[in-house]
Amino acid sequence: MQCFACREFHLPEGKIDLLSGLPHATEELALVVKEMLRDLARFQLNALMRDAVKAKAKTRYVIGLKQAINGVKSGRARLVILAVDCEVSETLASKFNTLVRECENKEDPIPIMYALKRRALGKALNTNTKVSAVAIYDPDGAYPAFKRIIRFLEID
Repeated sequence: MQCFACREFHLPEGKIDLLSGLPHATEELALVVKEMLRDLARFQLNALMRDAVKAKAKTRYVIGLKQAINGVKSGRARLVILAVDCEVSETLASKFNTLVRECENKEDPIPIMYALKRRALGKALNTNTKVSAVAIYDPDGAYPAFKRIIRFLEID
């Protein structure tokens, strides 16, 4: 469970509750997130087909917890979406602590939220793997959905 005093995740009696303290998407917003991720994946694939070098230089999103942490540290990430059903481990808890701390310690804090299950995140991004985290770098092409998500996070 997340400690409100130090804002870190602790392992109470062998269990971990990674879901406390961060906003969760409603069913309606989860559909918006899924649609935005599909659009971004489609745009990224089209850019990759046209010019692989430019597509690598102007990435719209990155997949994975480690890449999300790197994106937040570098300042490129504008939104971080986490899977609701992440696995339980102490290593994962420390990575979540790092990610949450990095998002909150920025001059302009980066929004972070739980939205979909790991399999649904992967399918929305047209991959056959389970995805635990996605960092959005550039929401061009899916900007209305991106703004709707940001508005939800500001209200919450």
